[in-house]
Amino acid sequence: MKRALLVMLALVVPMLAVAQTPQELMRGGRLRVRVSTEPARQVVIGQQTRFFIDILTDTWFTKAPAYPELVLEGAIALMPEQLGTNFTERIDGATFAAQRRSYVIFPQRAGRLEIPSLKVRLGVAAADGKAGTPFTLRTQPLRLNVVIPAEAEGIESLVTTPRFRVRDKWSRPLDELKVGDAVERTVRMTADRALGMLLPELAFEAPPGIAVYTDQPRSSDRINRGQYQGERVESVTYVLQRPGEFTLPAIELHWWSSTAGALQAEILEERTFEVSGEWGAAPLLVPVDRWARWRARFDRLLAFIREHRLTLLLAVLGVIIVVQITRRSLPSLLGWWRVQREQRRDSEALLFRKLSNTAQRGDIDAVVHDFWRWRDRLAIELPLLTHGAMRHAAETSGFAEHWASLEQRRYGTAPPSSGSADLRPALQAFRTALLTVHRSQVVASGSSGLNPRGRQE
Repeated sequence: MKRALLVMLALVVPMLAVAQTPQELMRGGRLRVRVSTEPARQVVIGQQTRFFIDILTDTWFTKAPAYPELVLEGAIALMPEQLGTNFTERIDGATFAAQRRSYVIFPQRAGRLEIPSLKVRLGVAAADGKAGTPFTLRTQPLRLNVVIPAEAEGIESLVTTPRFRVRDKWSRPLDELKVGDAVERTVRMTADRALGMLLPELAFEAPPGIAVYTDQPRSSDRINRGQYQGERVESVTYVLQRPGEFTLPAIELHWWSSTAGALQAEILEERTFEVSGEWGAAPLLVPVDRWARWRARFDRLLAFIREHRLTLLLAVLGVIIVVQITRRSLPSLLGWWRVQREQRRDSEALLFRKLSNTAQRGDIDAVVHDFWRWRDRLAIELPLLTHGAMRHAAETSGFAEHWASLEQRRYGTAPPSSGSADLRPALQAFRTALLTVHRSQVVASGSSGLNPRGRQE
């Protein structure tokens, strides 16, 4: 009994010595988590702020980190990137594999902004190279000081951006206007590192005698490498109800330049114009509801239909014929489309493009998986290639040396690094060499005689 107990202890003690908890890894400096913001410490209300989470390990990741949604009181928080950024870093003479994920924050009120501790679930390899059990880490909380510049006190919906642009467009020149005319005005605002929904709402004013009808504002956002660009479009229609001289007041928009650190202003100049009509006559009663414009547009549509009724009738008949033909041939067309889609999905060129993109990201396991998928498809599409020809092409193109280095990083004791991105040019050279060898074998076997175009070439 004592001997059996000693044997069990001899087996368990080494296992306990190798296994390390996440807390032990962090205390030993082998697993590190850091958080930061850009800008750091203090930002202006509405200023785009990036919040970074870096996770570093001196082994390698066995499970990609899963990041939670960031919810902040008094701010808008977004996660623009779909994937994290992989990189390596030298710390105290050791190489650490790292992944960075960023959030974008737009503070909406002044004061202290608390970024709470976040839970991140991931997995890293143990000291012996074996895959450890996935676990959860917590980041350190951060505080940001959000301020309103003294020059911007009292400005509602302050826009903080390095670049703000306003364009004013009119549907027609403001001359030769008559009572009953309608003039449409569109104001387009764009701001870098801002959201469209945060751009200011415009107030369109007009003197008596001009009815004002505003449309629903439209906002949109574009994103490029984590940087937002917001756009807001507002439209208004002025309906001229009586003759005379009118002046539309100027519109002044204030914004804070995050690069110059100063308050800026964009001004849409006032517009003065004449509206002709018979003086002394009773003013034209123009409807003051939104349906006035729609009725005018409907009348123009009816006039267009009456003028082009023959052309429209032929167009409708053509559409009916096309629909009938399509309904009969749709099943065969769908079958052909599915076959083409499957062929494109499994083609050698598409699989190689996917392999090249995977090599750029640096995920070694994914590179190996995508390489053998491409290699199997290559054997199907290029049946004349022999193993000897492939081996020779790999050595002459330099791919064999890069592949051996990749396998050493995957199966050896050294941690993986971003050096797998160097595999892309070697892969391209390897594929070019294989295609060259295959073309020469096709010509030598006389198979080109089946293809007149290939024979001419």
